[in-house]
Amino acid sequence: MVSRDGIGLFLAHARKRARALSAVRVFALAAVGTTALLFLMAWLAVHTGPAAYWPVLTATVLLVGTLSTAFFGGWRPWRRLKTDIAVAKLVGGAHLPLASDLLSAVQLSDMRPAGTSPDLIFALRGQVGRAVSGMDVRQVVPGRATRRDASLAAGVALLLIALTVLAPSTLRRGFGLLVRTPTLYEGASVSDEPLVGDVKL
Repeated sequence: MVSRDGIGLFLAHARKRARALSAVRVFALAAVGTTALLFLMAWLAVHTGPAAYWPVLTATVLLVGTLSTAFFGGWRPWRRLKTDIAVAKLVGGAHLPLASDLLSAVQLSDMRPAGTSPDLIFALRGQVGRAVSGMDVRQVVPGRATRRDASLAAGVALLLIALTVLAPSTLRRGFGLLVRTPTLYEGASVSDEPLVGDVKL
């Protein structure tokens, strides 16, 4: 990291926005995906009956969903965008006219190759800093993908809400089976056929 001049402040804002957008995307998709999977499991539980594995499977799905959200939405973008060089590459990919100068200014400041004049580096950072000072960070870190994924998640959420309204008793019973270990004879039924035990001739 370098001192917070114009480039440093711009990259800090870009980093914050990129991390936030990534977290929103992952959270929206993971939340809806996990909920949809639980709805499917509840439907299967109603049709297959109570079983001891449903609570274990439910806990596993929730744990995997939570850990995946924390990893892909939190830790991974935090680590990937930890350095100014990584953020400069991200910004340059979205705004090509700025890509080369911005990346060069950041790399020269971080690496300081032997024989490079500090005054030239300072002048380059000043020039690039003035170029990014009037830019809106939303232009170089767009939120189109986040809005798209959020819209998809909202559509799936509306579908799940509709299913809840249309079949509340079925889903209530299904979710009850997902979180409860059945009793010994729960789900058993009276047989109309004769039961044959051990027979000795």
